[in-house]
Amino acid sequence: MGKIANSEVPEPDADDLAYADFLYRTFEKKDALVELHQQYHKFPGTVVKVRKQCGWRTLKFVLFNIVFTGSMFAYGLYLAWALQSLALKVAIFSYVTITFSAILATFRMSEISDYGTKKPA
Repeated sequence: MGKIANSEVPEPDADDLAYADFLYRTFEKKDALVELHQQYHKFPGTVVKVRKQCGWRTLKFVLFNIVFTGSMFAYGLYLAWALQSLALKVAIFSYVTITFSAILATFRMSEISDYGTKKPA
């Protein structure tokens, strides 16, 4: 909201009407600032830095997970086939499902935010 200059504050010997007028104008300014903040999610004159997501970092994460999960999946399938273990097959399926769900969640989170930009009225 900013500082209130001493010249704007009524004199100590001023009547109640001067103080009421001063408080009314001050709260009108505050309410206008609150409305602007609710509409644009920032105060006027502030600079909001938006860090854009790096696509390369997301791609490296996904490729690493595909390679790691692929090799673990192949090894697990080999063991499941060799040992004929149902528990191992269920564990492999669960691991692959969780990993690919994490990859999809990463893709959803990598969208670039529009935070700090003015929205059309």
